[in-house]
Amino acid sequence: MTTPQPMTVRPLPPLPQPTRQPIYLPPVVPTTGTPVFPPRFPPTQRPTGPFKMDFQCPESSGFYSVANSCEAYYECKGFVAERRFCPNGLYFNPAARYSEDYTPCAYPSEVHCTAGIVTPRPSLPQQTGQCPAASGLFGINDGDCSRYISCQEGLATIMNCPMGLVFNDQVQSCDWPANVPQCTPNVLKDFNCPAPPVERNGELSEIVYNYRYGSQCRSFVACQKGRPRLLSCDAGLAFDEASQTCISEGLVQNCATPNAAVPI
Repeated sequence: MTTPQPMTVRPLPPLPQPTRQPIYLPPVVPTTGTPVFPPRFPPTQRPTGPFKMDFQCPESSGFYSVANSCEAYYECKGFVAERRFCPNGLYFNPAARYSEDYTPCAYPSEVHCTAGIVTPRPSLPQQTGQCPAASGLFGINDGDCSRYISCQEGLATIMNCPMGLVFNDQVQSCDWPANVPQCTPNVLKDFNCPAPPVERNGELSEIVYNYRYGSQCRSFVACQKGRPRLLSCDAGLAFDEASQTCISEGLVQNCATPNAAVPI
């Protein structure tokens, strides 16, 4: 019996030939106005503030709003409630159907919220006086495109898209880089998907191949049709290169400590 050798970080291998049941993701299609997000963005963890965890889940599973907040929401699993927060710049969408694979958040223009209290953020967005118009969302042409300007009554605030996404001027929202070919987010500039296989009908294969992203434990890149998507494992899990899936972080070398996991 040979002694297991320690894992080393090495360049991405050539495109593997799948030997197990392939994983499928919906194809990337042009957006129609509704922002597209990678499955399950980890909700932002923030201080509890003035809210009390006395919420009673009316059903076993579901998303529910938090009084006096546009950004906070309750997620119920097995009648146990956890308060979570949408990523910066997004509001809770009470119309979202419950799913463990998605975060129920949307852009403020798509959610009617009149709450008088906005949950404090860990840091304030940078403000600038450069507004192309009095109100609206405007991209920043820096090649990265992961930031955009939100203008309200002439006051400009620089906002950040969720990690791995870029701002799409045409749909006025953050979108997959594949839908904005002139932009490449900095976090993906050092990664190129291997050439995808071609089906018998001449179409590119829908099979998704996952690769660990750098030295980060939770982050990985899903390549579909040669286009990358930066995703993240849930808390307590880490990406396993051998199985191309998220498994317990204690089973992945150098990922057993809390500091080893870098959230998106």
